[in-house]
Amino acid sequence: MKSLLLCVSSVLLIGFCLPGQAFARGGAANTNIPIGPGISHPSSTSVFFRENPAGHSLYKGFNLQLMGAAADDDSDTKTAGAAILYGMSDFGFSLGATASDDGDSATDEDPVAYWGFGFHLSSIKTSIGFSGYVTKDANDDTVNGENLGVLINPGGGFSLGLVAYNAFDDVSAWGIGFNFGLNNDWSLSIDAIDYDGSDRTEIWPGVKYASAKFEFAGGLQINEGGSGDDEDFFISLGIKPWSLMSLQLHYQLIQKYYAGLQISF
Repeated sequence: MKSLLLCVSSVLLIGFCLPGQAFARGGAANTNIPIGPGISHPSSTSVFFRENPAGHSLYKGFNLQLMGAAADDDSDTKTAGAAILYGMSDFGFSLGATASDDGDSATDEDPVAYWGFGFHLSSIKTSIGFSGYVTKDANDDTVNGENLGVLINPGGGFSLGLVAYNAFDDVSAWGIGFNFGLNNDWSLSIDAIDYDGSDRTEIWPGVKYASAKFEFAGGLQINEGGSGDDEDFFISLGIKPWSLMSLQLHYQLIQKYYAGLQISF
């Protein structure tokens, strides 16, 4: 929820897949389409859920997503990406790519291609999805990975998401997310990702307000272990000026600025 809010997808908005998480958690290593589904996504308010590959089954019709992000660090890395998603009532898929530039002429950043698909089992109110990425490393060797995600929406304003990153090799991280709808407008979420290799855990508590034309989300990223303990905050804004278009803006204190556009058709 990449990306958990989220993503999951996720990508970082509580409500958009950013960096929500995928970008915020290191780009290709997280293997999610790093562009959030926008205000119209029906599954959840959390970044984690938006990043979960199972969410691909919840899109309706074609969705085109464009994004740009900039790292708030010494390298000032800039990233641009595009993706197309298609969903029917019980199946969906996505294809996308990103390219980055860290401003260092001595290094060459290879683009990253993303894919994902998912299906919905209405009888048990559960979606299952797969996603992955393909790129090149510094030695020009192919690098790839795959994720497995599950979304459970039993009703009553509650949702549960589970994700295994790099699921079909040596699992690199596990994610779990909970979402609680307080009413038609407000919801709370809490997500956690545990990274096996670095002994690092991220916890993402957040709150979101959403109406037909506007949404706002904010929360914390709490980091434990790894390179050290610290906290970060994030804030996200979204508007839907027309029925077929939504715009997203995201700011995370120490990791990413993000802007995205989604067009549905």
